[in-house]
Amino acid sequence: MRIIWMGMVAALVASPVWAERISHRYDMSVAGIRLASAAIAGEVTPEGYALAARVEARGLAGFFAGDLDAQARGRRSGQVFTPARFEQESEERDGPERLVLGYVQGVPVSADYTPARGPDEKPIPPLGRQGGTVDYLTAILTLTFPGTPEEICARRVDAFTFTKRTRIVGEGVVMQGGVPTCRVSYRDVDPETLVPDDDVDSYTLTLRPLGDGRHEVAEISGPTEFGRARITRTD
Repeated sequence: MRIIWMGMVAALVASPVWAERISHRYDMSVAGIRLASAAIAGEVTPEGYALAARVEARGLAGFFAGDLDAQARGRRSGQVFTPARFEQESEERDGPERLVLGYVQGVPVSADYTPARGPDEKPIPPLGRQGGTVDYLTAILTLTFPGTPEEICARRVDAFTFTKRTRIVGEGVVMQGGVPTCRVSYRDVDPETLVPDDDVDSYTLTLRPLGDGRHEVAEISGPTEFGRARITRTD
């Protein structure tokens, strides 16, 4: 899978000069324990986007089954990113797994998963009811794409990850020690009834200036059942 990742990055580097390049690296930790590192490379043009991501397990052995590669591409309209295709390959304890989601006008219309899902696994909800959702890689782009603090902290997205739907809503800028941050609410949405869950988690996006009037996300932090999670830019 590393060959797939490197090939995707090479293709992006050869893209037109008018594209805005993305090259981010992250460390992920929970309760102070480093669990994984991640890299996202891609480009965003006025009309579309293409991304490749790789997550590598680190630190606490056994917390993650293995590494993961993902790709996403789609259309852009201002601050709105609409996926056309998403692919993910991962190494799980039972062997490799692959997921491909296809979209038409913002609606997932196909979900190909290998190996075949067992009868005891969570069923796939009706795809036709997931209109307006994005894959998780497009969700990350939406939430972290550079902009003014007011723009970044007002974004919202419904992410659909094959069997789960999540609503992420920015709730405005909060200054902490002179540093702009965003308070972001995170809640599950029933993918069949589309009713949001009553339980809401609150996450914080810490921003840093880019020097051109825009900011970018330097850290994402929030609660998990294992302790506070932090996803920190290392570049």
